[in-house]
Amino acid sequence: MMTGVEKGRPPSPGFQPLNGGANSRPSRPCMAWARTILVVLLAVVLLALAAWTIVLYSIKLVSLQDRVTKLESQCELNELHVQKYIDEKLDKLLEQVRFAVVL
Repeated sequence: MMTGVEKGRPPSPGFQPLNGGANSRPSRPCMAWARTILVVLLAVVLLALAAWTIVLYSIKLVSLQDRVTKLESQCELNELHVQKYIDEKLDKLLEQVRFAVVL
C-alpha cells in the first residue's frame, strides 16, 4: 500500500519525518527569539555583576573611610600624649636645673 508521500504528494501538516528531515530544524522566528532571550539573559547577568561590584566597592570604601577617621583620631591623641610627655620631662629637668643652681 502506498502512502501520499510515496506517490509524490507533500506530507500532511501533522506529519513529522522520523529521520529528522529538512523540516526538523527550528524556524527562523524561533531562532530569533532564542537569540534574543540569550542576549537579554547575558545582559541581565552582566548588569547584576556590575551592580554587585559597585555595591562591594562602596561597602569597602565606607569601611576604609571609617578606618582612616579612626587612625587620624588616634594620631591626634598620640600627638597630644607626646606633647604632654615632653612638657612633663621638661618641667622635671627645669626643676633639677633650678635645684642645682640654688645649691
